[in-house]
Amino acid sequence: MKIKSLLLAILALSFYSTIQAQFSTDPTDPLRISYRKGDTPKVAIAYDGSVFISHVEWNNSAECFPDIARSGGSSFIRVVHLFPDGTFDPDWGGEEGIIVVNHITATYVRDYGMTVLKDGSIVILHSDARNAPPFEARNNDHYQMHGYRYTMDGQSIWNSEGVPISIIDQDGYSELRAERSKVVQLTDGNLLVTWDNFADPVYHNDLNGGKSRITKIRLTDGSRMWEPISSVSSGNHTVPIAAENGNMLMVYKSDNIPYVEKFDKNGDHSEVGRWVDGAIQLSNISVMTGNPLVDVRSDGDGGAMILWHGLSGASHYTMLQYVDKEGQMVMGSNGLIVSDDGIHSVQQQMAVNVDERMVYVAYEQATHSDSNYLRIAKVGYDGNIIFRHNVVPVSKYGYTIYGVVNTGKNIIIIAREVFTASGASGANNIRAYGYAYDGTQEWIKVMAEDPEGAPYSPRGIGKVSNYHSQAIVVYEGGGEDEEFIVAQNINRKGEMGVDAVSAKKTVIVNSDVEVKTYPNPVENILNIEINTKETQTVTVKVVAVNGTAVSILAQNQKVNGERSFVWTPSKKQKGLYFVTVVANDIQTTKKIVVK
Repeated sequence: MKIKSLLLAILALSFYSTIQAQFSTDPTDPLRISYRKGDTPKVAIAYDGSVFISHVEWNNSAECFPDIARSGGSSFIRVVHLFPDGTFDPDWGGEEGIIVVNHITATYVRDYGMTVLKDGSIVILHSDARNAPPFEARNNDHYQMHGYRYTMDGQSIWNSEGVPISIIDQDGYSELRAERSKVVQLTDGNLLVTWDNFADPVYHNDLNGGKSRITKIRLTDGSRMWEPISSVSSGNHTVPIAAENGNMLMVYKSDNIPYVEKFDKNGDHSEVGRWVDGAIQLSNISVMTGNPLVDVRSDGDGGAMILWHGLSGASHYTMLQYVDKEGQMVMGSNGLIVSDDGIHSVQQQMAVNVDERMVYVAYEQATHSDSNYLRIAKVGYDGNIIFRHNVVPVSKYGYTIYGVVNTGKNIIIIAREVFTASGASGANNIRAYGYAYDGTQEWIKVMAEDPEGAPYSPRGIGKVSNYHSQAIVVYEGGGEDEEFIVAQNINRKGEMGVDAVSAKKTVIVNSDVEVKTYPNPVENILNIEINTKETQTVTVKVVAVNGTAVSILAQNQKVNGERSFVWTPSKKQKGLYFVTVVANDIQTTKKIVVK
């Protein structure tokens, strides 16, 4: 057994050594994150532009369960950390990454969530069966949620075995299922966590029943600050939102109708405005049976924007509702039908532009089996539809919309498309569409394509995350007998790979000063050389992507001719930075990547 395991480990390391080391400019050869059987990818981008990608891996060997009778094998969560150009971070195990959840003989990962915090650390929440008796006794229904937190350099902050979040025993019966966990960071730095609880015997076999649960946990150790609170009515597919002044929102669906509740920082129901009733019903148009709320976003001022696949009779709609911090439903008692009247709409995603108080919604318009369109709509916070038109004029057989992102300069829609029902040429391409805020299409880019015999065929689900001008999509790839996780990047200009990050060594010259920076990427020391043609007042800084100056090398110094500076980043200072040189009020900026 040990020899077999050693051989497998050697083969794995040998394979990983051949994996492409950066994001790719070639849509037929993207960055491969894993080669083992895996699914459920998630992605989050930190403040420095670095990327966390997680996924569930499966081990189907019966030897994994000597003490628990189950079928299907075991599963665990693996996380990799990438620099902005897609290079694997060695502090996170390089291409192998870190196995965050690995109770291989006593667990079965049921569900998980991942988010990146303001300091660049990540939190993983998952439900597993480590405390379950044999499955015959529990009918596959005994999952407790645990939380993990890791720093940017791969160090575990909380208990490495996970901190229990959900309750094992409540009201005389076990909390059999704690699933669909989500987390958001509050203004005080602590974390708001929601999940679906199927403990009630009436609901525990019904994934559309149960109660929504909410609690607040400490950033420092993951401990609960107050005991979990249940939704007023049955609830599921729960989403947390950080509201104003430390308040919190919990959005969920009950009997397929969307609801929202508001809590103060102590976990008590808010008694301001319409919130005195506890739960506010957002619409009479139901959520498609079995579907989650598609997306829930903060409005930037204590309220929430809610998007869902609506169903009324035989009609399918793209529905949008805006509830402000006072609990007012701004888009009417039933919400806004974003999609076209009389036309089925079956795929939706959105991005919120807080600055202009606008929402950008991408949706699939489904008319007949071979006549589906990808469309975009711009909607004001007041429910006014500014524009609504096709993203591409050619109909396709179908779309899976992976995400819509606001880069701060434009909108990017990322979707997987199928040209024909038979899956002929062009099937399963992933395309990105760049749109100006006024609705003008700026560019179209193929991010992944599926030529005959391609090993990275896009399959299954995908997730999108963005920070500043770069977006990352991760998706399940491979053929029917091979499943793995693949990643690709794109920036607001439609550039992919290292071109999207601009990590190449360059010389920038203007009439005031010549600036050279090398090496790039930086490993230990960055050299900065400037050369002024005449006496200049010069300031030299190294700036993080969030605008914070991490090092001031010169402040209003008089320079005439050549001058050299050296910056030595710490081990924790990894990712994307900018060198700014201001000479006589004219700024020159150079991007650098620290490995």
